[in-house]
Amino acid sequence: MGFFKMKFIHAADAHIDSPFVGLKQAPTALWETIHASTFTAFKKLIQTAIDEAVDFVLLVGDSFDQEAQSLPVQKFLKQQFERLADVDIPVYLSYGNHDYWDANQVHFELPANVHVFGAQVESFELTTKGHESVTIVGFSYDQRWLSADRVVDFPQRASTTYTIGTLHGSQKATADTDHYAPFTISELNACHYDYWALGHIHKRQILQERPAIVYPGNLQGRHKNEPGEKGFYLVDTNDGQFDLTFKPTTVIEWQRQQFEVTPDMSLTQLQTALSAQLMQSDHASLVALELTHAERLSSDLLQRINNGELLAVLQDQLENSEPLHWPYALKLRFAAQQQFSQIDQAYWEQAAAAILTPDNILEKAKPLMKENFIREAIETPEFQADLKDLVTTILQEKKMGD
Repeated sequence: MGFFKMKFIHAADAHIDSPFVGLKQAPTALWETIHASTFTAFKKLIQTAIDEAVDFVLLVGDSFDQEAQSLPVQKFLKQQFERLADVDIPVYLSYGNHDYWDANQVHFELPANVHVFGAQVESFELTTKGHESVTIVGFSYDQRWLSADRVVDFPQRASTTYTIGTLHGSQKATADTDHYAPFTISELNACHYDYWALGHIHKRQILQERPAIVYPGNLQGRHKNEPGEKGFYLVDTNDGQFDLTFKPTTVIEWQRQQFEVTPDMSLTQLQTALSAQLMQSDHASLVALELTHAERLSSDLLQRINNGELLAVLQDQLENSEPLHWPYALKLRFAAQQQFSQIDQAYWEQAAAAILTPDNILEKAKPLMKENFIREAIETPEFQADLKDLVTTILQEKKMGD
């Protein structure tokens, strides 16, 4: 059986109009760039689809950031789809847990090239420019959480040249956390599809190469726990095999950097060295700086870092850098053996292990967990580690001030 070339885009989690909570204090020009970044990233995806003359585009959930999809954002998405309609590129769209479909909401009618999956698993068929027949299977969320295993509703491989499954969900973990269409890789393999286009997890990863089971990640990092380059996959078929090329869409990248404090470092020396390090990046970035060996700084300088004064100075200095390098946090890291006396250190480690547990943190944060973005941030190991570091810094500062 001969294979013709087929080319498509697999993207997910555009989160258009993400609020970028905590960055509104940034200078106006920077805030406008940040707020527009999810729109800009999506435009890059559409332009790539046009430039590459792809056969179709898969958008696997959470194109919108919220279920209450504002009319201006709906209009933007409609306009981008119309650009694809002008060059006869179809779109296969599913709604995820953030933008789940609510029939009672007012929605603009999407152009005819956009095929939207309903709440039940369904299939669409198309014929590519190379005369390949393709079946695309998927579903949309109609509520925030879907605890049921939806893979059981997916049909076996179709008789078309290719069968592609689309699934916005996460691998099965525990009954308490399986809120997002849980699945196992063995279940996906049992369907005998040629490609699984996944969404929901914002970290880019290939769970399996043959057949490909792929998370493209999101198009633009929305907060500090989504660092690094973001984008989507351009997928080509070659003799029936799927070749993936990552296409970046990042407008501004979240980064974590470390800087080692030298002994007896003055305020001027520290400011100059930090500015020089921040300016080394080749592209726009939002940076959290970790100052290691912070015990080498004076107690007065520690206090000025901890209360945000040095960060404000750096932000003012770098406000007009090109490309933009914006430090949004300065964190202090102390050498463990120099944090406290040996006995104090033992007590602290014991208390931290008992109190700052994931379960305790989640329990205390319960009143805030109704908001999706807060829940997602608090559940990350990075947030929990940052909380412990903050408590350590406060204790260290008080110790040096005694």
